[in-house]
Amino acid sequence: MQDSNSSSWRQPYLKALNETDETKLAGLVYAAEGAIFLRMQELANSTDHHKELSEIRAACAALRSIQVNKLGWPSAIQDSAVQNRRTSMRDAWHKKPADQPPFTANWRP
Repeated sequence: MQDSNSSSWRQPYLKALNETDETKLAGLVYAAEGAIFLRMQELANSTDHHKELSEIRAACAALRSIQVNKLGWPSAIQDSAVQNRRTSMRDAWHKKPADQPPFTANWRP
């Protein structure tokens, strides 16, 4: 059985999904995310509503796609690639040459 709140997030989500005016799109995405957040809080201790939770996960993925593909926000994949490059550069910077002895507190030149 669906309660009256089960559709509370759908209307803002569908508005964002169908919006073609990019000047309005970011605001509609925020509104949809807010409505989804509120509904998720309502369902936090629920043991049912599995179908709705699955629909919410799909809606979140669609909103993220809008953010990345239409609004030009960075994607998690891009963020991860940047972080991996930074880690590689950091590791290369801190790597000791093979002929350098390990550091010891009592070492003197």
